[in-house]
Amino acid sequence: MLVASVLATGCFRHKRYAAPPPPAQVQPHVELGGSPAPGLGRVVLDVQEGPAVVERVHGGRASGVAGSHALSGSFELAQRVCITPCVIDVPAGPQQLRFTLVDDDERTSTGFVNVDDRTGVYRHAIGTQRSRAWKGFVGWPLLLLGVVLDLGFATVASNGELESNGGTIAGVGFGVGLTVLGGWLVAGSVIEQQPGSGVQWHP
Repeated sequence: MLVASVLATGCFRHKRYAAPPPPAQVQPHVELGGSPAPGLGRVVLDVQEGPAVVERVHGGRASGVAGSHALSGSFELAQRVCITPCVIDVPAGPQQLRFTLVDDDERTSTGFVNVDDRTGVYRHAIGTQRSRAWKGFVGWPLLLLGVVLDLGFATVASNGELESNGGTIAGVGFGVGLTVLGGWLVAGSVIEQQPGSGVQWHP
């Protein structure tokens, strides 16, 4: 029953939070330099929470045939472009950007910028992508093993066969310890996801 419950509920829990409010339209003080090259648009980037690494994200799909089976999949490429506050010159059109705080790589989220022939400003309020799923994969086996050992010792004790010696006491302590450790790990096996938000304007 315990194994079935694990398979039914998964090894970890998801917590999804609402995006933070869009940041205020405050233009950072950065040097714009000359004009962008032909065919490129210019955007000033800033992150409300502090300096962040900016990456341009490119996605796509690939497909093929292996024998009589059709295969397909998606991929994502990220190109690091700058650290906020900064200025980038990119082709006109929608651009997907990922922002990651310099001092905390779990504070990361994506934003979309529309680039045209006018210099724009995009300010981002960063979200969170925090994963503690490994605790579930480690904790569930420990918890199940501890419960099995506890039940075994409880059964022996109910039959009056449990002896008060060092080895038995150590075995009981080991089983209880596994149960407590496994339960603590399972309780902390959480994936937290919060999207970011942004505001774009033309000064």
